[in-house]
Amino acid sequence: SDSATASPDATDEPGSRGRLIIKDRAIEKIATTAALQVPGVVQQGGGLTRFTGRDLPRADVSTGARSVAVSLYLGVRWPCDVAELTRRVHREVGDQVENLTGMPLHQLGVLVAGTG
Repeated sequence: SDSATASPDATDEPGSRGRLIIKDRAIEKIATTAALQVPGVVQQGGGLTRFTGRDLPRADVSTGARSVAVSLYLGVRWPCDVAELTRRVHREVGDQVENLTGMPLHQLGVLVAGTG
């Protein structure tokens, strides 16, 4: 009887397939795009922000070997329930960062930096 045993191919081992590097700039874009999906978060720009490059939302990202930390600066429609809005932002940004990068969101700081 023909009994063939499949030997694992070396290229199937995760460590032998190479590395995936996700730039901080890509994670910044994921975080700000996800934040804009939350009702009440608005884009702000123009005026002085054109010169300072401080459009909202914006994100500062720090990546470790296995996780991501994000500081997120938002513009929000006023008036709003800031506590509820930030809960939704945490959920949306956390889900998107983890789903699209495969890295858990270790820390997310949210700062309301403008109202509109």
